[in-house]
Amino acid sequence: MPPSMRVREILNEPLRHLGCNRDASPNLAAALEQVELSAKVLDQRAGSLSGGQAQRVALARALIIQPDFLLADEPVSGLDLPLREQIKLLLLRIAEENRMGLLIVSHDISMLAGLCDRTLVMVAGKIIEDRPTFEMLHLPHHPHTRQLLDAVPALVTHAPSLARG
Repeated sequence: MPPSMRVREILNEPLRHLGCNRDASPNLAAALEQVELSAKVLDQRAGSLSGGQAQRVALARALIIQPDFLLADEPVSGLDLPLREQIKLLLLRIAEENRMGLLIVSHDISMLAGLCDRTLVMVAGKIIEDRPTFEMLHLPHHPHTRQLLDAVPALVTHAPSLARG
């Protein structure tokens, strides 16, 4: 999103490309509400938005044309963990409420847990593994899939004890 562009312009752009000339303000507010943003951001410039707000505006921009299918390319890239989880839950809710298909493209295989029913792993444009996500995350078949999973940092579940001296 161009940093100097206002959110209103960003959301209106897909409608303009579809030839919609009427006042779309009610649709814009509804799209923002769907992604849990206030209509107050309509007059903000994209450059003033936080990372999470920018992701939500991008999602609202996609939803404004009421698609049957949503392609989300790296939807949580660059976001901190709590915000990543919020965006994941938001994507899931929106897909369910709108009864739309959802395709996630991600290099972060850990983000797919609880979000995708099925996962395909590709290398050089070829599908090397295609299985239910839960199975793939727990028992990967292909070495590349194992490498992707090994690259995910493990969560520390306990604090290490410090020796006092």
